[in-house]
Amino acid sequence: MKWKTVSAIFLLVVLYLVVGAAVFKALEQPHESAQRLAILTQKLDFLSTHSCVNHSQLEELVKQVVSAIRSGVNPAGTLTNHSSLWDLSSSFFFAGTVITTIGFGNISPHTEGGRIFCIIYAILGIPLFGFLLAGVGDQLGTIFGKATARVEKMFVQWDVSQTKIRVISTVLFILFGCLLFVALPAAIFKHIEGWSALESLYFVVITLTTIGFGDFVAGGSEIEYLDYYKPVVWFWILVGLAYFAAVLSMIGDWLRVISKKTKEEVGEIRAHAAEWTANVSAEFKETRRRLSVEVYDKFQRAASIKSKMSSELGLNSDPELTPPKRKMSVNFTNELDWEETVSPPVTKNGSLFLNGKEVDPKRGDIAITPQVEFTTFHL
Repeated sequence: MKWKTVSAIFLLVVLYLVVGAAVFKALEQPHESAQRLAILTQKLDFLSTHSCVNHSQLEELVKQVVSAIRSGVNPAGTLTNHSSLWDLSSSFFFAGTVITTIGFGNISPHTEGGRIFCIIYAILGIPLFGFLLAGVGDQLGTIFGKATARVEKMFVQWDVSQTKIRVISTVLFILFGCLLFVALPAAIFKHIEGWSALESLYFVVITLTTIGFGDFVAGGSEIEYLDYYKPVVWFWILVGLAYFAAVLSMIGDWLRVISKKTKEEVGEIRAHAAEWTANVSAEFKETRRRLSVEVYDKFQRAASIKSKMSSELGLNSDPELTPPKRKMSVNFTNELDWEETVSPPVTKNGSLFLNGKEVDPKRGDIAITPQVEFTTFHL
């Protein structure tokens, strides 16, 4: 990729980021200000109602609550009605979010040993998961490819063009994948987690795009889940990521085909340009050859006139003939203009005048100089 292309794409991405930042700022900053004002009002009301608690004690309690939330612990309720965030099912789900690079952030290791192991585990697990993802994506691509081929055979029987068949099959592939990996899981999460339709769809898209903000996490609510719920969610993430990888691979194939067609079209344009240049060059050479022949014919006619005149005047039959002077200029917008000047001999009082000058026929020094002028082509 050329440096100019990279610079153009970079500027486009920066512009895209600036537009996104402006939109998010306009949408989210008023809500943030309202929440900050609300919590400040609640703290002041609490202090006015409970005079036994001072401001510093309340701030210390708030810091403890924030720290617990950042550690993945819900400070609401009691110890008896809380499930562990590091049981086998939750730990399996966390390990899956590490190697998939999603990283929801609702839980994270806080011990030195846990953080060191997480580093090593991620370095080794991410490439391994990449191989698995590529394999699953190939298998999904094969399955959908066979299904697409069957659909195309059905459309071929209906006498539909190949381009329309390819577009229709691709659209069907994308719609079926979105239904299977986006719409259906969103409906399931809405039913199990108690989220709204928008929240469920938001979680599905943010998860399958490996963004993983962590504001919504499957299995993070204070409800009783089945032991295999979180592992099943991780397997859904695996297949969904493979589907998106297959879609991206298909888009890459489209871009390669478009690039190939573009190169072929450019090659055809260059071939036409080369053919046109060759034709112009051949026409120019033919024009030069024709002009040379015509100049030579005029020169021969001038020589014949001189020889005839010399014979009539009884002069030397083989006088020296001066080569013609040529002046050539080309202009494609003008037709060829020929200009030939041969002054006929004039006799006056027994003397011979040629081109306005008196010559002595006895010396045989008559020299007829045809002057031919024609226009040369200026490109």
